[in-house]
Amino acid sequence: MPVDYTVTRLINSVERRAGFPTKQGLYTDADFVAFFNEAMMQEIVPEIMRVREEFFLASDVQTIVAGQADYPIPTNAIGQKVRSVELFDPSDTYGTNFVVIARADIENLGSRSGPASNGTVYYMNGNNITLYPTPQNGSPAYSLRLRYYRKPNELVEPTEGAVINAIDTGTGVVSVASIPGSWSSSTVLDFTKGRAPFSLSAEGITPSDVTGTDITVDLTTAASLVVGDTIAETGYAIIAQLAMPEAHRLLEEACVMNVLEGIDDSDGLARASTRYMRYLENLRTIITPRDDAGMRKIVAGDDLYNASGSTRGSFY
Repeated sequence: MPVDYTVTRLINSVERRAGFPTKQGLYTDADFVAFFNEAMMQEIVPEIMRVREEFFLASDVQTIVAGQADYPIPTNAIGQKVRSVELFDPSDTYGTNFVVIARADIENLGSRSGPASNGTVYYMNGNNITLYPTPQNGSPAYSLRLRYYRKPNELVEPTEGAVINAIDTGTGVVSVASIPGSWSSSTVLDFTKGRAPFSLSAEGITPSDVTGTDITVDLTTAASLVVGDTIAETGYAIIAQLAMPEAHRLLEEACVMNVLEGIDDSDGLARASTRYMRYLENLRTIITPRDDAGMRKIVAGDDLYNASGSTRGSFY
């Protein structure tokens, strides 16, 4: 039987640690979920990102359009920031095709000359990546890849999602214990792994049928799932997408602190704060460094404006 890492377990753990009886009535499941979401984005995710070990890293590929300079940063990017900006260059002789391009400051762009031969740079423009100069050739052959840190889906109450009990990879039928009453064949769903790293198995999936306790999806999606994975409407989850179980324990303790503060239990809050700091230190030890045997190597890249005259990263 898969280990339960869902919101149900988180809530039960918080009630137990805070000394609350089951179904205590002071806080509802919705209150606990609100505490979890606040702690997840304001405390846990920043702590995990602080170690700079590429947790939450994702990518978004957009087609280059002739005459279009602005390309949006994904709406689910943490802090609306990017890790890197890369161009897909079909003529790249290095074999990778995706070439990292440099960021420039807006005030320096006017000093450039010969953009066609000197390649491409980008600058930040609100919530867009703006390419300079503006692309003149647009086709599916040229793409822009943004690497960014993806925000975990927002948690919802257990009744607003489901846990997969069975999968028929031949028909695409996914069976659960119960389906939220609002779901239908037009509901867009996200599937989250029920085990570490609690990442998305599939997202933005519209089922072809929702009947009884069965959800029918395409065969590719069905093949990517395993029993114990969870389902919720797109953008939401009933399992915290925090990469490792140890982060779940930290999330629980953060919620315990909020609960005890709310009932003005200063002694209990002091003990919970001590546990939180101990769990936080343990988490840092576990995830830093992420590769104990590895050594990072510094690889020289092109200078800001490809001053050598190379056309890498250029599509003009």
